[in-house]
This record gives sequence, C-alpha cells and structure tokens, in this order.
Amino acid sequence: MDPIDQLDNRAREWTLNRTGTDPTPEIEAAISAARGIDLARLHMAHAAAVQSHNPLKAADDGVAAAAIFVRHGMLSDAAAASALAAGMAEIGGDWPRSIEHAVAAMVQLTDSDIDDEQSARAALALSMFYGHMAAFELAMPFARRAVDTAMHLGTSRPESAVFNAGYVSLEALHAGVADDAQRIEWRATVDDAIALLHKSDDTITSQLVATSLEAEAHLLDGNDDAAAVVLAGSEELIDDVGPLFRPWVLFVRACVARRSNELAAAEALLTEALPGLEATADDHCLVRALAERALVRELAGDLTGALADTRTRAELVRRWQVDRIEQFAQLVATQAELRRDGTRLRQQAGELVRAATEDPLTGLFSRRWLTRRIVELETLDRGGAVLLVDIDHFKLVNDTYGHGVGDKVLAAIGDVLQASFRDGDVVRYGGEEFLVSLLVDPLTAQSIAERARMAIAHAAFDDIVPDLRLTISIGVAAGPMGRVRELIDAADDALYVAKQSGRNRVVAADPLT
Repeated sequence: MDPIDQLDNRAREWTLNRTGTDPTPEIEAAISAARGIDLARLHMAHAAAVQSHNPLKAADDGVAAAAIFVRHGMLSDAAAASALAAGMAEIGGDWPRSIEHAVAAMVQLTDSDIDDEQSARAALALSMFYGHMAAFELAMPFARRAVDTAMHLGTSRPESAVFNAGYVSLEALHAGVADDAQRIEWRATVDDAIALLHKSDDTITSQLVATSLEAEAHLLDGNDDAAAVVLAGSEELIDDVGPLFRPWVLFVRACVARRSNELAAAEALLTEALPGLEATADDHCLVRALAERALVRELAGDLTGALADTRTRAELVRRWQVDRIEQFAQLVATQAELRRDGTRLRQQAGELVRAATEDPLTGLFSRRWLTRRIVELETLDRGGAVLLVDIDHFKLVNDTYGHGVGDKVLAAIGDVLQASFRDGDVVRYGGEEFLVSLLVDPLTAQSIAERARMAIAHAAFDDIVPDLRLTISIGVAAGPMGRVRELIDAADDALYVAKQSGRNRVVAADPLT
C-alpha cells in the first residue's frame, strides 16, 4: 500500500471509528509538496479526515480534487470527488454550492463497470445527497448501485461502503412514497446492506450500524420484540461508535425503548441524538426523531414538551418541502442546461419538481404535497371537510389481474375522483386510499361524497378488464380547517365504519366544533 493510500485509510478510520491518531497534519504537509494525481488523492484523504467537524473545508477539498481528476480524464474519480463536495456543502449549509456539485457529479458519472470503486463512491455520496432531500426516487438507484458494487468487490470497509445505502433505503421506506415493486426492491437493498455489514471486519462501528439497521428494519415490519433482541447486550459499545453514526444509533435505540415503554430512557436518548442529527443536515431523520420525542413526551404526560416538538417538526417539514426540494429542482434544471448535458439531467430535474407535488401513477397531488398543504390549511379561519376514500376489495383486483391492472385501476379511479371533486384538493394518500379537502359545509361535503360514490359505482372499466365494476367507501369529517389533522383522523375513523358496515357507502363523523 503506497503512503497516500495509508493516509487515506487512516483518515477514514479516524473519522468513522476514532481509531489511531488524527492524520490531518501529515496530510496537510504532504499536500503542500504534491502535484498532479497525488495532490488530488491527498485532497480526498484530507476531506475524509475533516468531514465530521469541518464539512465546508471537506467540500473545498472535493472541488480541488475533482478539477485535477477532470484534467487527467479520470471522470469516475471526479464524480466521486464532486459528489463528496455536494454532500459536505449541504451539511455545511451552502445550498447553491451543494446543488452545483451534485449536478457536476451526475455529469461526470458515466455507466462505469460494476467493479469501478470510484463510481461506487460517487453513487454512495449522491444517494445520501438525494436522500437528505427526500428525493428517494433519485436516491435509490444510486444506493442500489453502491450495494451491488460492495457485493461484487467484497469491500474491506463495509460500514462506509454500504451503511449509507441501507440507511437511505430505510428512510425511503419510512417516507411511504414507494409503490409495491419499489418497496420490495428497496427492502432488498436494506437486507443486502445488513448482510454485508455482518460480514465486515468486526469493528465496533460496523457491529453497531449493522444491528441498528437490522433493528430499524424489524421496527418497520412492526416486529418490536425482534428489534429489542437485536440490540440487547450492545449498550456498552455505544460510547465507542464513530461520531458520524452515533446520533442515528441513539435514535434507533430510543425508538426501541419507547416501544418497550421505557419512556425516560427513550427521551434521554432522543435528546442526546437530536443535535447530532441536526448537524448532519438530514431533515428526514430529524423530523422522525422529533415526532418520536413528541410521542414519548405525550405518553409521559409532558404535553407542553410534546407540543413544542410538534411545532418544530411542522416548521422543519415546511422548510424541507417548500424551500429545499423546489429550489433544488429548479437549480438542477438550470445547471443541467448550463452544462449542456441536456435531456437526461433536465428530465431528472423535472421529475423531482413533479415529485414535490404530483403522484406519478395517478397525476393527483402526492402525499408529500399534502404535508405542505396541511400547514397552509391550519392557518385558515374557516370551516371545511376532509374525505378519505378507499377502493373496496382492491386487493382482490391485484390478486386476480396483477399489479399492472391494479395500477391502471388506480389511475382510472383518480380521474373519476378528480372530476367529482373539482373544487377540492384530491391527494393520492397511499395504496388505494385518496384524501380530499373541501372548503364547504358538512351537508355539502356529504352530498359531494355521495355523488362521487355513485360516479364510481356506475363507471365502466371495460377498457381495463371487461365487465369490471368497482365501488368505494368514504369517510367524511367536517369542522374548522385549523384542526385539519384531527379531521383526517376523524375521517379515517368514519371510513373504517363504512368498510365494516358493508362498504360502498358514505359515513360522516360527528362534526368537530
């Protein structure tokens, strides 16, 4: 191993696990005397050494390395350096630079062979970058590519090579934006990452990130007992885990503790984890952690603390959805055009713009858009209604005709609902459920809901499957729009009653006053 590789390895071990001594002074001394490719490699090693405490400096190192790699025609290496710069600039709060570097990485990242380690590093960094944005449709192909490369190469540093991919995959699944096929694919990425980590060099960090990923996967499946079993006996290792991973490890343990009704322990773990999660600029996980602490505090009787966390979470969601995603998409499109990389990047940017507002299958508003809309509705000083719509026996359609036909049915139902609720916001709420918000009185809401129910009952879907007929059930809740979250819960309860009492009907909850 040459001296630069040795310094690079030491830098990564220092950052990930705090093992050995800080190599930063040695790297800086070597940079002052280096030229050409060696200089670029040293900049990458320096970025690895300082990223946990000086991300903007690490971004500068990535930019410097990328420029050298480009001059030498090493585009995969340049992509890895640019992607690193994007992630570090994002963490450091420099959004315009982070976006510029991410676009540069995509331009430089070609269809390299699966055994190209540098393109895999670029894929990892881009998966985290897009994952932080909650642009999971763009993040997940990069995450899968990184895992496939790690499996192919048998990498010696699996915690840095595949943890990001497994982590992003879990965040994507928690976000609830995947269709059935994506859920299977993304969960496979999680399972492969866990398996690779368990085969690692048995460092403390790799042990903990593997067990924490596995515990989160069990929580996602609703298997709380299995999650607790996975984490049992590893408490004493937490103090030795690398600083980049520690906040998330604490967060996972807090989730398990809350489900075991260990509320005091859960709150202490979350309170310790939150500053670290905020420092990583990962708003998606930060939002989940605030929601978890709000629930813990509510269960413990601290309603004031729970309300404070809920308000903070709402503001984060608003900033995340409105400011970051839309600004990012617009700037990606601009940068793509400036670089004349044309069709591919502009198409990705357009997809991201639509992802902020539109469900790709039905063309209706997306659940991501609903998060922003709820914040707006809560400011309204007027009454309205929320309707939750569920397609009756939709699982039977999928089981009988396949998911391809099921997708066509969802799109067709969406078209009928859009026509029925022209004056409302129609949202693909998840699976075969739709949510509609209307600024009308309770009786009007019920009347509109009944017309929609009849429209579906009388609609023909012969162009999809001959003689196919469908019905829907609808739950309606009316009241002040400032309490829209309560209206959603009440509409959900009413929908449950409609389903249990025979389906193909409208059930209204008692109005909120």
